[in-house]
Amino acid sequence: MSSDDVLLHRLIAEREDILGSFGLLVLPAVSDAEPVAGHAKKTPRMHYVYYKSPSDYLALTRPLFTEPQEVFELLEIARSRYPQCKLFVSLASDRISKLESILRALAGRVDGYEVDLGLMFHLYGRRRGFEAFAVDLLEELVYRADRPVVAKLSPSTPMSDDFVRLIVETGVSAIIFSPHVTYSVGRELFRVHSPLLSRVFSYAWAQLAAGLSLSTAYISDIPPDELGELDPVRAFDVILYDTALVPRISRIPSGSGSPPPLRWVSVDEGVYPVISAEEEECARSCPRGAFEKALPGWKGHLFAISSKCDLCGLCLSVCRTARLARVLAPE
Repeated sequence: MSSDDVLLHRLIAEREDILGSFGLLVLPAVSDAEPVAGHAKKTPRMHYVYYKSPSDYLALTRPLFTEPQEVFELLEIARSRYPQCKLFVSLASDRISKLESILRALAGRVDGYEVDLGLMFHLYGRRRGFEAFAVDLLEELVYRADRPVVAKLSPSTPMSDDFVRLIVETGVSAIIFSPHVTYSVGRELFRVHSPLLSRVFSYAWAQLAAGLSLSTAYISDIPPDELGELDPVRAFDVILYDTALVPRISRIPSGSGSPPPLRWVSVDEGVYPVISAEEEECARSCPRGAFEKALPGWKGHLFAISSKCDLCGLCLSVCRTARLARVLAPE
């Protein structure tokens, strides 16, 4: 299971039937980079642009928001409930010194580290010389880390045999190949998930992964039961999932979706999602089950005002009547 915080909270807390069958859990990327600090805590992190069937969607997620303390809490819960799982944490930063401080904080808590080179490419400023920077950084982390280090490549990084060969020579224990395009609009970072991209990039990555002398993994956005025996994803040693599991834990109505955002908009304190009661079925799409019955004076509406709601944003993109509202008490 690859990192996606919107799904992980519910999976770890409620769906032992799903996570109990996984052998590896990669938690969300931890970083002290500026994009994290620049966002208010209540900023949506997931947006479904379109959803028609389990294999026909385009999702945007916002990476680089998770604070170390949140990851520590998830680690403790996952460790106690899923002792069979190897727990990895994803890392991203533009400085080796920053990553070293995160390594020290995580020492003894995890089974390994995933270095997200696709995110680091954006943090580095998309400048020339990224390949040399990435190789130097990986060599330092492999030397200093107390657990195995794996490198994650995405379409944001150079897709060449030479770069992959240099990554292998750093001493990493494995390489994770991702189909998720990471892009930026101004200071906003977006990660794109799509079964179509998953299939397209699996061919390109499989060619680069062929003949490597170390283990490889691929992140698939295609549900496990839709992967055929001849699917190129199976060219890798391990298959990881994230948004491919959304249909299993969320009831998203077919044909839902709205245009993709150009920025993630922060939500003020005291503002919560609300949908019409006629969309009660859509309320079940909430990964954390936060929607409750109507408040007095608001008959016909459902509010996500419980402490369960963390404004992940999923309902705002898939529920037709969803909007943000503030509940005011009379003077």
